[in-house]
Amino acid sequence: MTPMKITLSILLLCLFISQAASAQEQDRNYVSFEYAPWSEHLSNSDAPAGGYNENNDIVTLKLGRMYPINENWSYSLTAGVTAFKNSYDEDSQGGGFGVEWLYALYPEWGLYGGVDLGLVSGYEDHVDNDWHLLGDLIPFMVLNAGAEYEFAPDLPTLRGGLKYVPASIVESDDVMALTIGTRYRF
Repeated sequence: MTPMKITLSILLLCLFISQAASAQEQDRNYVSFEYAPWSEHLSNSDAPAGGYNENNDIVTLKLGRMYPINENWSYSLTAGVTAFKNSYDEDSQGGGFGVEWLYALYPEWGLYGGVDLGLVSGYEDHVDNDWHLLGDLIPFMVLNAGAEYEFAPDLPTLRGGLKYVPASIVESDDVMALTIGTRYRF
């Protein structure tokens, strides 16, 4: 099964689960887009000769469903895909699931934090074979945190934050990335 088929299967499964769940009136679906124009490895202990590629241009697209907890807190379940030029100058694609918490500071301002888990391609020659799953895919985890500004309930939300990739779990060097993006509820 190709990474694209796996990713599409994950997205369809998440969409089915989110639609099948009993929903409250305030539950909202959304699509989000993030771009990471800057990233940096936190060490170079596993870097290739010549160093890491730090121009990763990470693009992430997610489908999610938001569930309110109370007037200030909500959480989201997401499924998404990502594409980027990895640390070894190779194309990478991945897909996975995530959870995110949002705290509303004011009606239009909020803070978010969450985690994404999934599988990613492009590391066949750079990560120990023990970490390869479903062919040449390896597991990934990304921790996300940031702030958002909602212009109005039916307009896109502007977001900015940080991603932390603890790549040391697959015996590589950890990465931080600065992100900008938007989220649109429907």
